[in-house]
Amino acid sequence: EATGNAAYDGMYVQVNALTSFGLRLGANYTWSANFSDSEEFSNDGAASGDGGLSGSSAAIPQDFLNRRNEWARSVFDRPHRMSFNYTYEIPWFRSALPMLNNVLGGWQVSGFTELQSGMPFTIRTGVDTVGNLIGLSSNTSSSGRPDYNPGGILLQDPATGNLRTFTIPRDGTGIVTAPHVIDPGTGAITILRNSMPGGGTLGRNTFRGPGYASFNMSLMKKIDLPGDRQLQFRGDFINVFNHDNFPNPDGNMSSTNFGKQIWRPLTDTRQVQLGVKLAF
Repeated sequence: EATGNAAYDGMYVQVNALTSFGLRLGANYTWSANFSDSEEFSNDGAASGDGGLSGSSAAIPQDFLNRRNEWARSVFDRPHRMSFNYTYEIPWFRSALPMLNNVLGGWQVSGFTELQSGMPFTIRTGVDTVGNLIGLSSNTSSSGRPDYNPGGILLQDPATGNLRTFTIPRDGTGIVTAPHVIDPGTGAITILRNSMPGGGTLGRNTFRGPGYASFNMSLMKKIDLPGDRQLQFRGDFINVFNHDNFPNPDGNMSSTNFGKQIWRPLTDTRQVQLGVKLAF
């Protein structure tokens, strides 16, 4: 049946401030927990090239007779989310002569910042290890999970120190393991089909990918014109610090890209938009 269970708990805090010197501030923080035993992918964004939701978690359980074993953090779970907005009317030359104020004054700086936890993801064997005939035509649709090895190896991305990328050996020494064979000639590792009835012991959405940070700013110059008209020059700087945000890495153990970044970044290059507006 097409059904599922979910639970959401959260705390939300909002703060707004208006100062006497032209600075407006707003901040929002959400602390939450989102649990479920299945995912809803009807509006998945995988077609955009960033992996979407289906690239991070399976839409079906690994064992249809044990839905309780699927209860875990949802792929939508973001324990921490913060956003800031600000606007500052720069007071330069505000009390000067009108001509001087129009030339050197009337500047406004504003911005919007988003910070949030990364998206959970599930490591899957990539083949039909469960024996439920799911994933025979496409390894990416397999929902079988490996076993958890608490003393195994997990190396996080050496540059960021998080799971932007990771290294897990597949020879049985990694933090996740699955029945496999090793080709004596090439050393290639092949995970065996129909080798884990009921699925592995690794939980669903056990790992969490890199967090998200976005910084956007605007700079605007206002010039008062006769007749209650105003000319505005504006520059918008999207991703002003040129910060890269990455989706989850490849969690398919049977893929040659296991643990690597194969999707398009969520944000990468800085974008600048310039505009002029006449208000009347």
